[in-house]
Amino acid sequence: MVVAGTGAGSETDTWPVVLNEVLGTKFKLVTGYLGSQETILAMERGEAPWPLHLQLFRAQDRQAQLAARQEDQRAGTDRARPEPRAPRRADGRRACHQAEDRGLLELMAGPTAMARPFAAPPGLPASKTALLRRAFDATMADGEFRAEAAKMQADLAPRPARTCKSCRAHLRNTPRPVIERLKKILAPS
Repeated sequence: MVVAGTGAGSETDTWPVVLNEVLGTKFKLVTGYLGSQETILAMERGEAPWPLHLQLFRAQDRQAQLAARQEDQRAGTDRARPEPRAPRRADGRRACHQAEDRGLLELMAGPTAMARPFAAPPGLPASKTALLRRAFDATMADGEFRAEAAKMQADLAPRPARTCKSCRAHLRNTPRPVIERLKKILAPS
């Protein structure tokens, strides 16, 4: 399956390569699109049946997309090719039988699990850290803030600090052979 990518180092480019290596998928990456919107346009133009940015579409967006495609097919304006199914990260981790493969997918998925973490400088007193966390949590729970985020159609899925902390600890404990394998996959010599 042809997938659209946005450039070296982006998830749209790294995931297909890693999934080909670990799960034996046969993604053919067409890279160089300027961003997520361009990968969507590539799909609409038939250049790539699926942009493999695994978080690109929320469920309702995906449903609307499928409904539009079905409408096009009924009207005879579509090529009527079958809708591809994008692999989900969780499916891939369960499908891996070797611990090293699972570790590699967990290493790849780790940054996404934290999304956009906020960090403070090292040595910050515990009282200040607690104050920043309470302020962040209060902001995330604020009705006006959430309403504004909804108006902007912004994804708002804050994670507690303990989740990010455990994710960081897990990533730091990734065995060196897994890290070296990922380096070889993503930057072959």
